[in-house]
Amino acid sequence: MTHPDMFIDYKGRLKILNKKLKEFKNNSHDLEAVIERQKQEIKTLTEIMLTFKIKFLIKKLREKGKHGLALKIVNKYNLKQVSESYYD
Repeated sequence: MTHPDMFIDYKGRLKILNKKLKEFKNNSHDLEAVIERQKQEIKTLTEIMLTFKIKFLIKKLREKGKHGLALKIVNKYNLKQVSESYYD
């Protein structure tokens, strides 16, 4: 069973549906771009957090006098050596 006015102004309804479809496609593209930017930002922040954790670990190792282990970590992660004033 069909609604009696379902096919009245078919072309007008089709135009409206096509317009809504185009808007949806544009919005979905925008959402994909936003999601990709957020993924990249999360990746960058994760890398920064890891770097600071490693630098803090190196600082603690130096304070405890374990310079050899601190040097191995510096070489493993290709970090530049910094002085104590860097952490202050």
